[in-house]
Amino acid sequence: MIYLITTAGIPNYGDELIAMAWLRYLARERPDADVLVDTVRPSAAAETLAGIHPSVRFTSTLWPVALLSPSWAAADISGFAASIVADPDRLAEVEERFKLLIRPDGIPWEASPASVLAGLDDLVRAEVVHMVGGGYLNGIWPVSLGVTAGVGAALERGAGRAVMTGQGIGPYDDGATGVLRALLEPFALVDARDTVSAGVAGLVPEQVSCDDVFLDLGPGLYASDGAYDVVVNAQADHGASVEQLRDFIVAALRRWDVDPGRVGFVECRPGADDAVYKAVVEVLPQVAFVPLGDVLAGGLPAGPGVRWISTRFHPHLVAAAAGSPGVAISVQPEYYDAKHSSLITLGSGWPMPKTLEEAVEPPTGEGFGEDVLKALREQKTAVAEQVYGFPASSV
Repeated sequence: MIYLITTAGIPNYGDELIAMAWLRYLARERPDADVLVDTVRPSAAAETLAGIHPSVRFTSTLWPVALLSPSWAAADISGFAASIVADPDRLAEVEERFKLLIRPDGIPWEASPASVLAGLDDLVRAEVVHMVGGGYLNGIWPVSLGVTAGVGAALERGAGRAVMTGQGIGPYDDGATGVLRALLEPFALVDARDTVSAGVAGLVPEQVSCDDVFLDLGPGLYASDGAYDVVVNAQADHGASVEQLRDFIVAALRRWDVDPGRVGFVECRPGADDAVYKAVVEVLPQVAFVPLGDVLAGGLPAGPGVRWISTRFHPHLVAAAAGSPGVAISVQPEYYDAKHSSLITLGSGWPMPKTLEEAVEPPTGEGFGEDVLKALREQKTAVAEQVYGFPASSV
């Protein structure tokens, strides 16, 4: 069995793309494998991911185990999660806490003592436990340390090998950094997506590749129908306020002399992006809204000549891969500076203003060159072969 751990299902554009990329890879390379995806919200993940691999199933196991911890301090949550995986009978001690597992949006967590016990049984029988990439290993969401600790405990109970790929890691405070590094020791492979992440985790240069989405870039991720001249994505759930983002976006569109009727606002995380859109359309009512479901089904509106403004990492990555010039906005410098800078270093060509008060000129350029994309895909494919490059019968 292959056991994938992901934050897909929140839902969030980048997390869904990463899970899609690995499921497509496994459908090509390991079509006969049993694949179980451990995610934060199985029903939502299944809406997007079901059917990509012929044998994929969905669970929420390690995420609720970590969330059940009475304390979210790094050492506490990792110790608690590891203890539950090591001795699942301990779930009985915290059974009442399952009633408290309510997401911030009011949706109950899709987990029960019985479902978690079943998931843990699958986990310890897995030949490969794979924490796929994303930006969830950080102090903003310490639950991920509990998940990582749970993987280590599963190895001690018999799980085959643990790997993590394409990880954007940090920021953490000093104490949590030490906890993270200790939790990574049992992993057979740890792959970071940028040098800042590698530094946080104490990795060597050979353990740095790129984001997992580079494994599966292609025309299916782009919508090049020419519907928009400018596309925007902006969220106000990290750092910058709705008003700051609205003012920056409106000022940029006016400075670039853009027809608001040719502007699309892409949703990447429902509930986190609509506030900025609503503020923008109060000023520019012609701006169109592009729901996440449309983006996942039909591709990101991007391509040569389609200019972009994005606060998020994965729209920056995909739009630049499609050939879009753009502007990257870091709404939380300690978190987003490293993310956007890693893509700029790779050659996206997107400027990143130092502040939201800075006037920005219309972006130029052609995004990532074909030679760069080819090299990054080969680099990520090499990582995939390290993870799954052994006889199919063993998974």
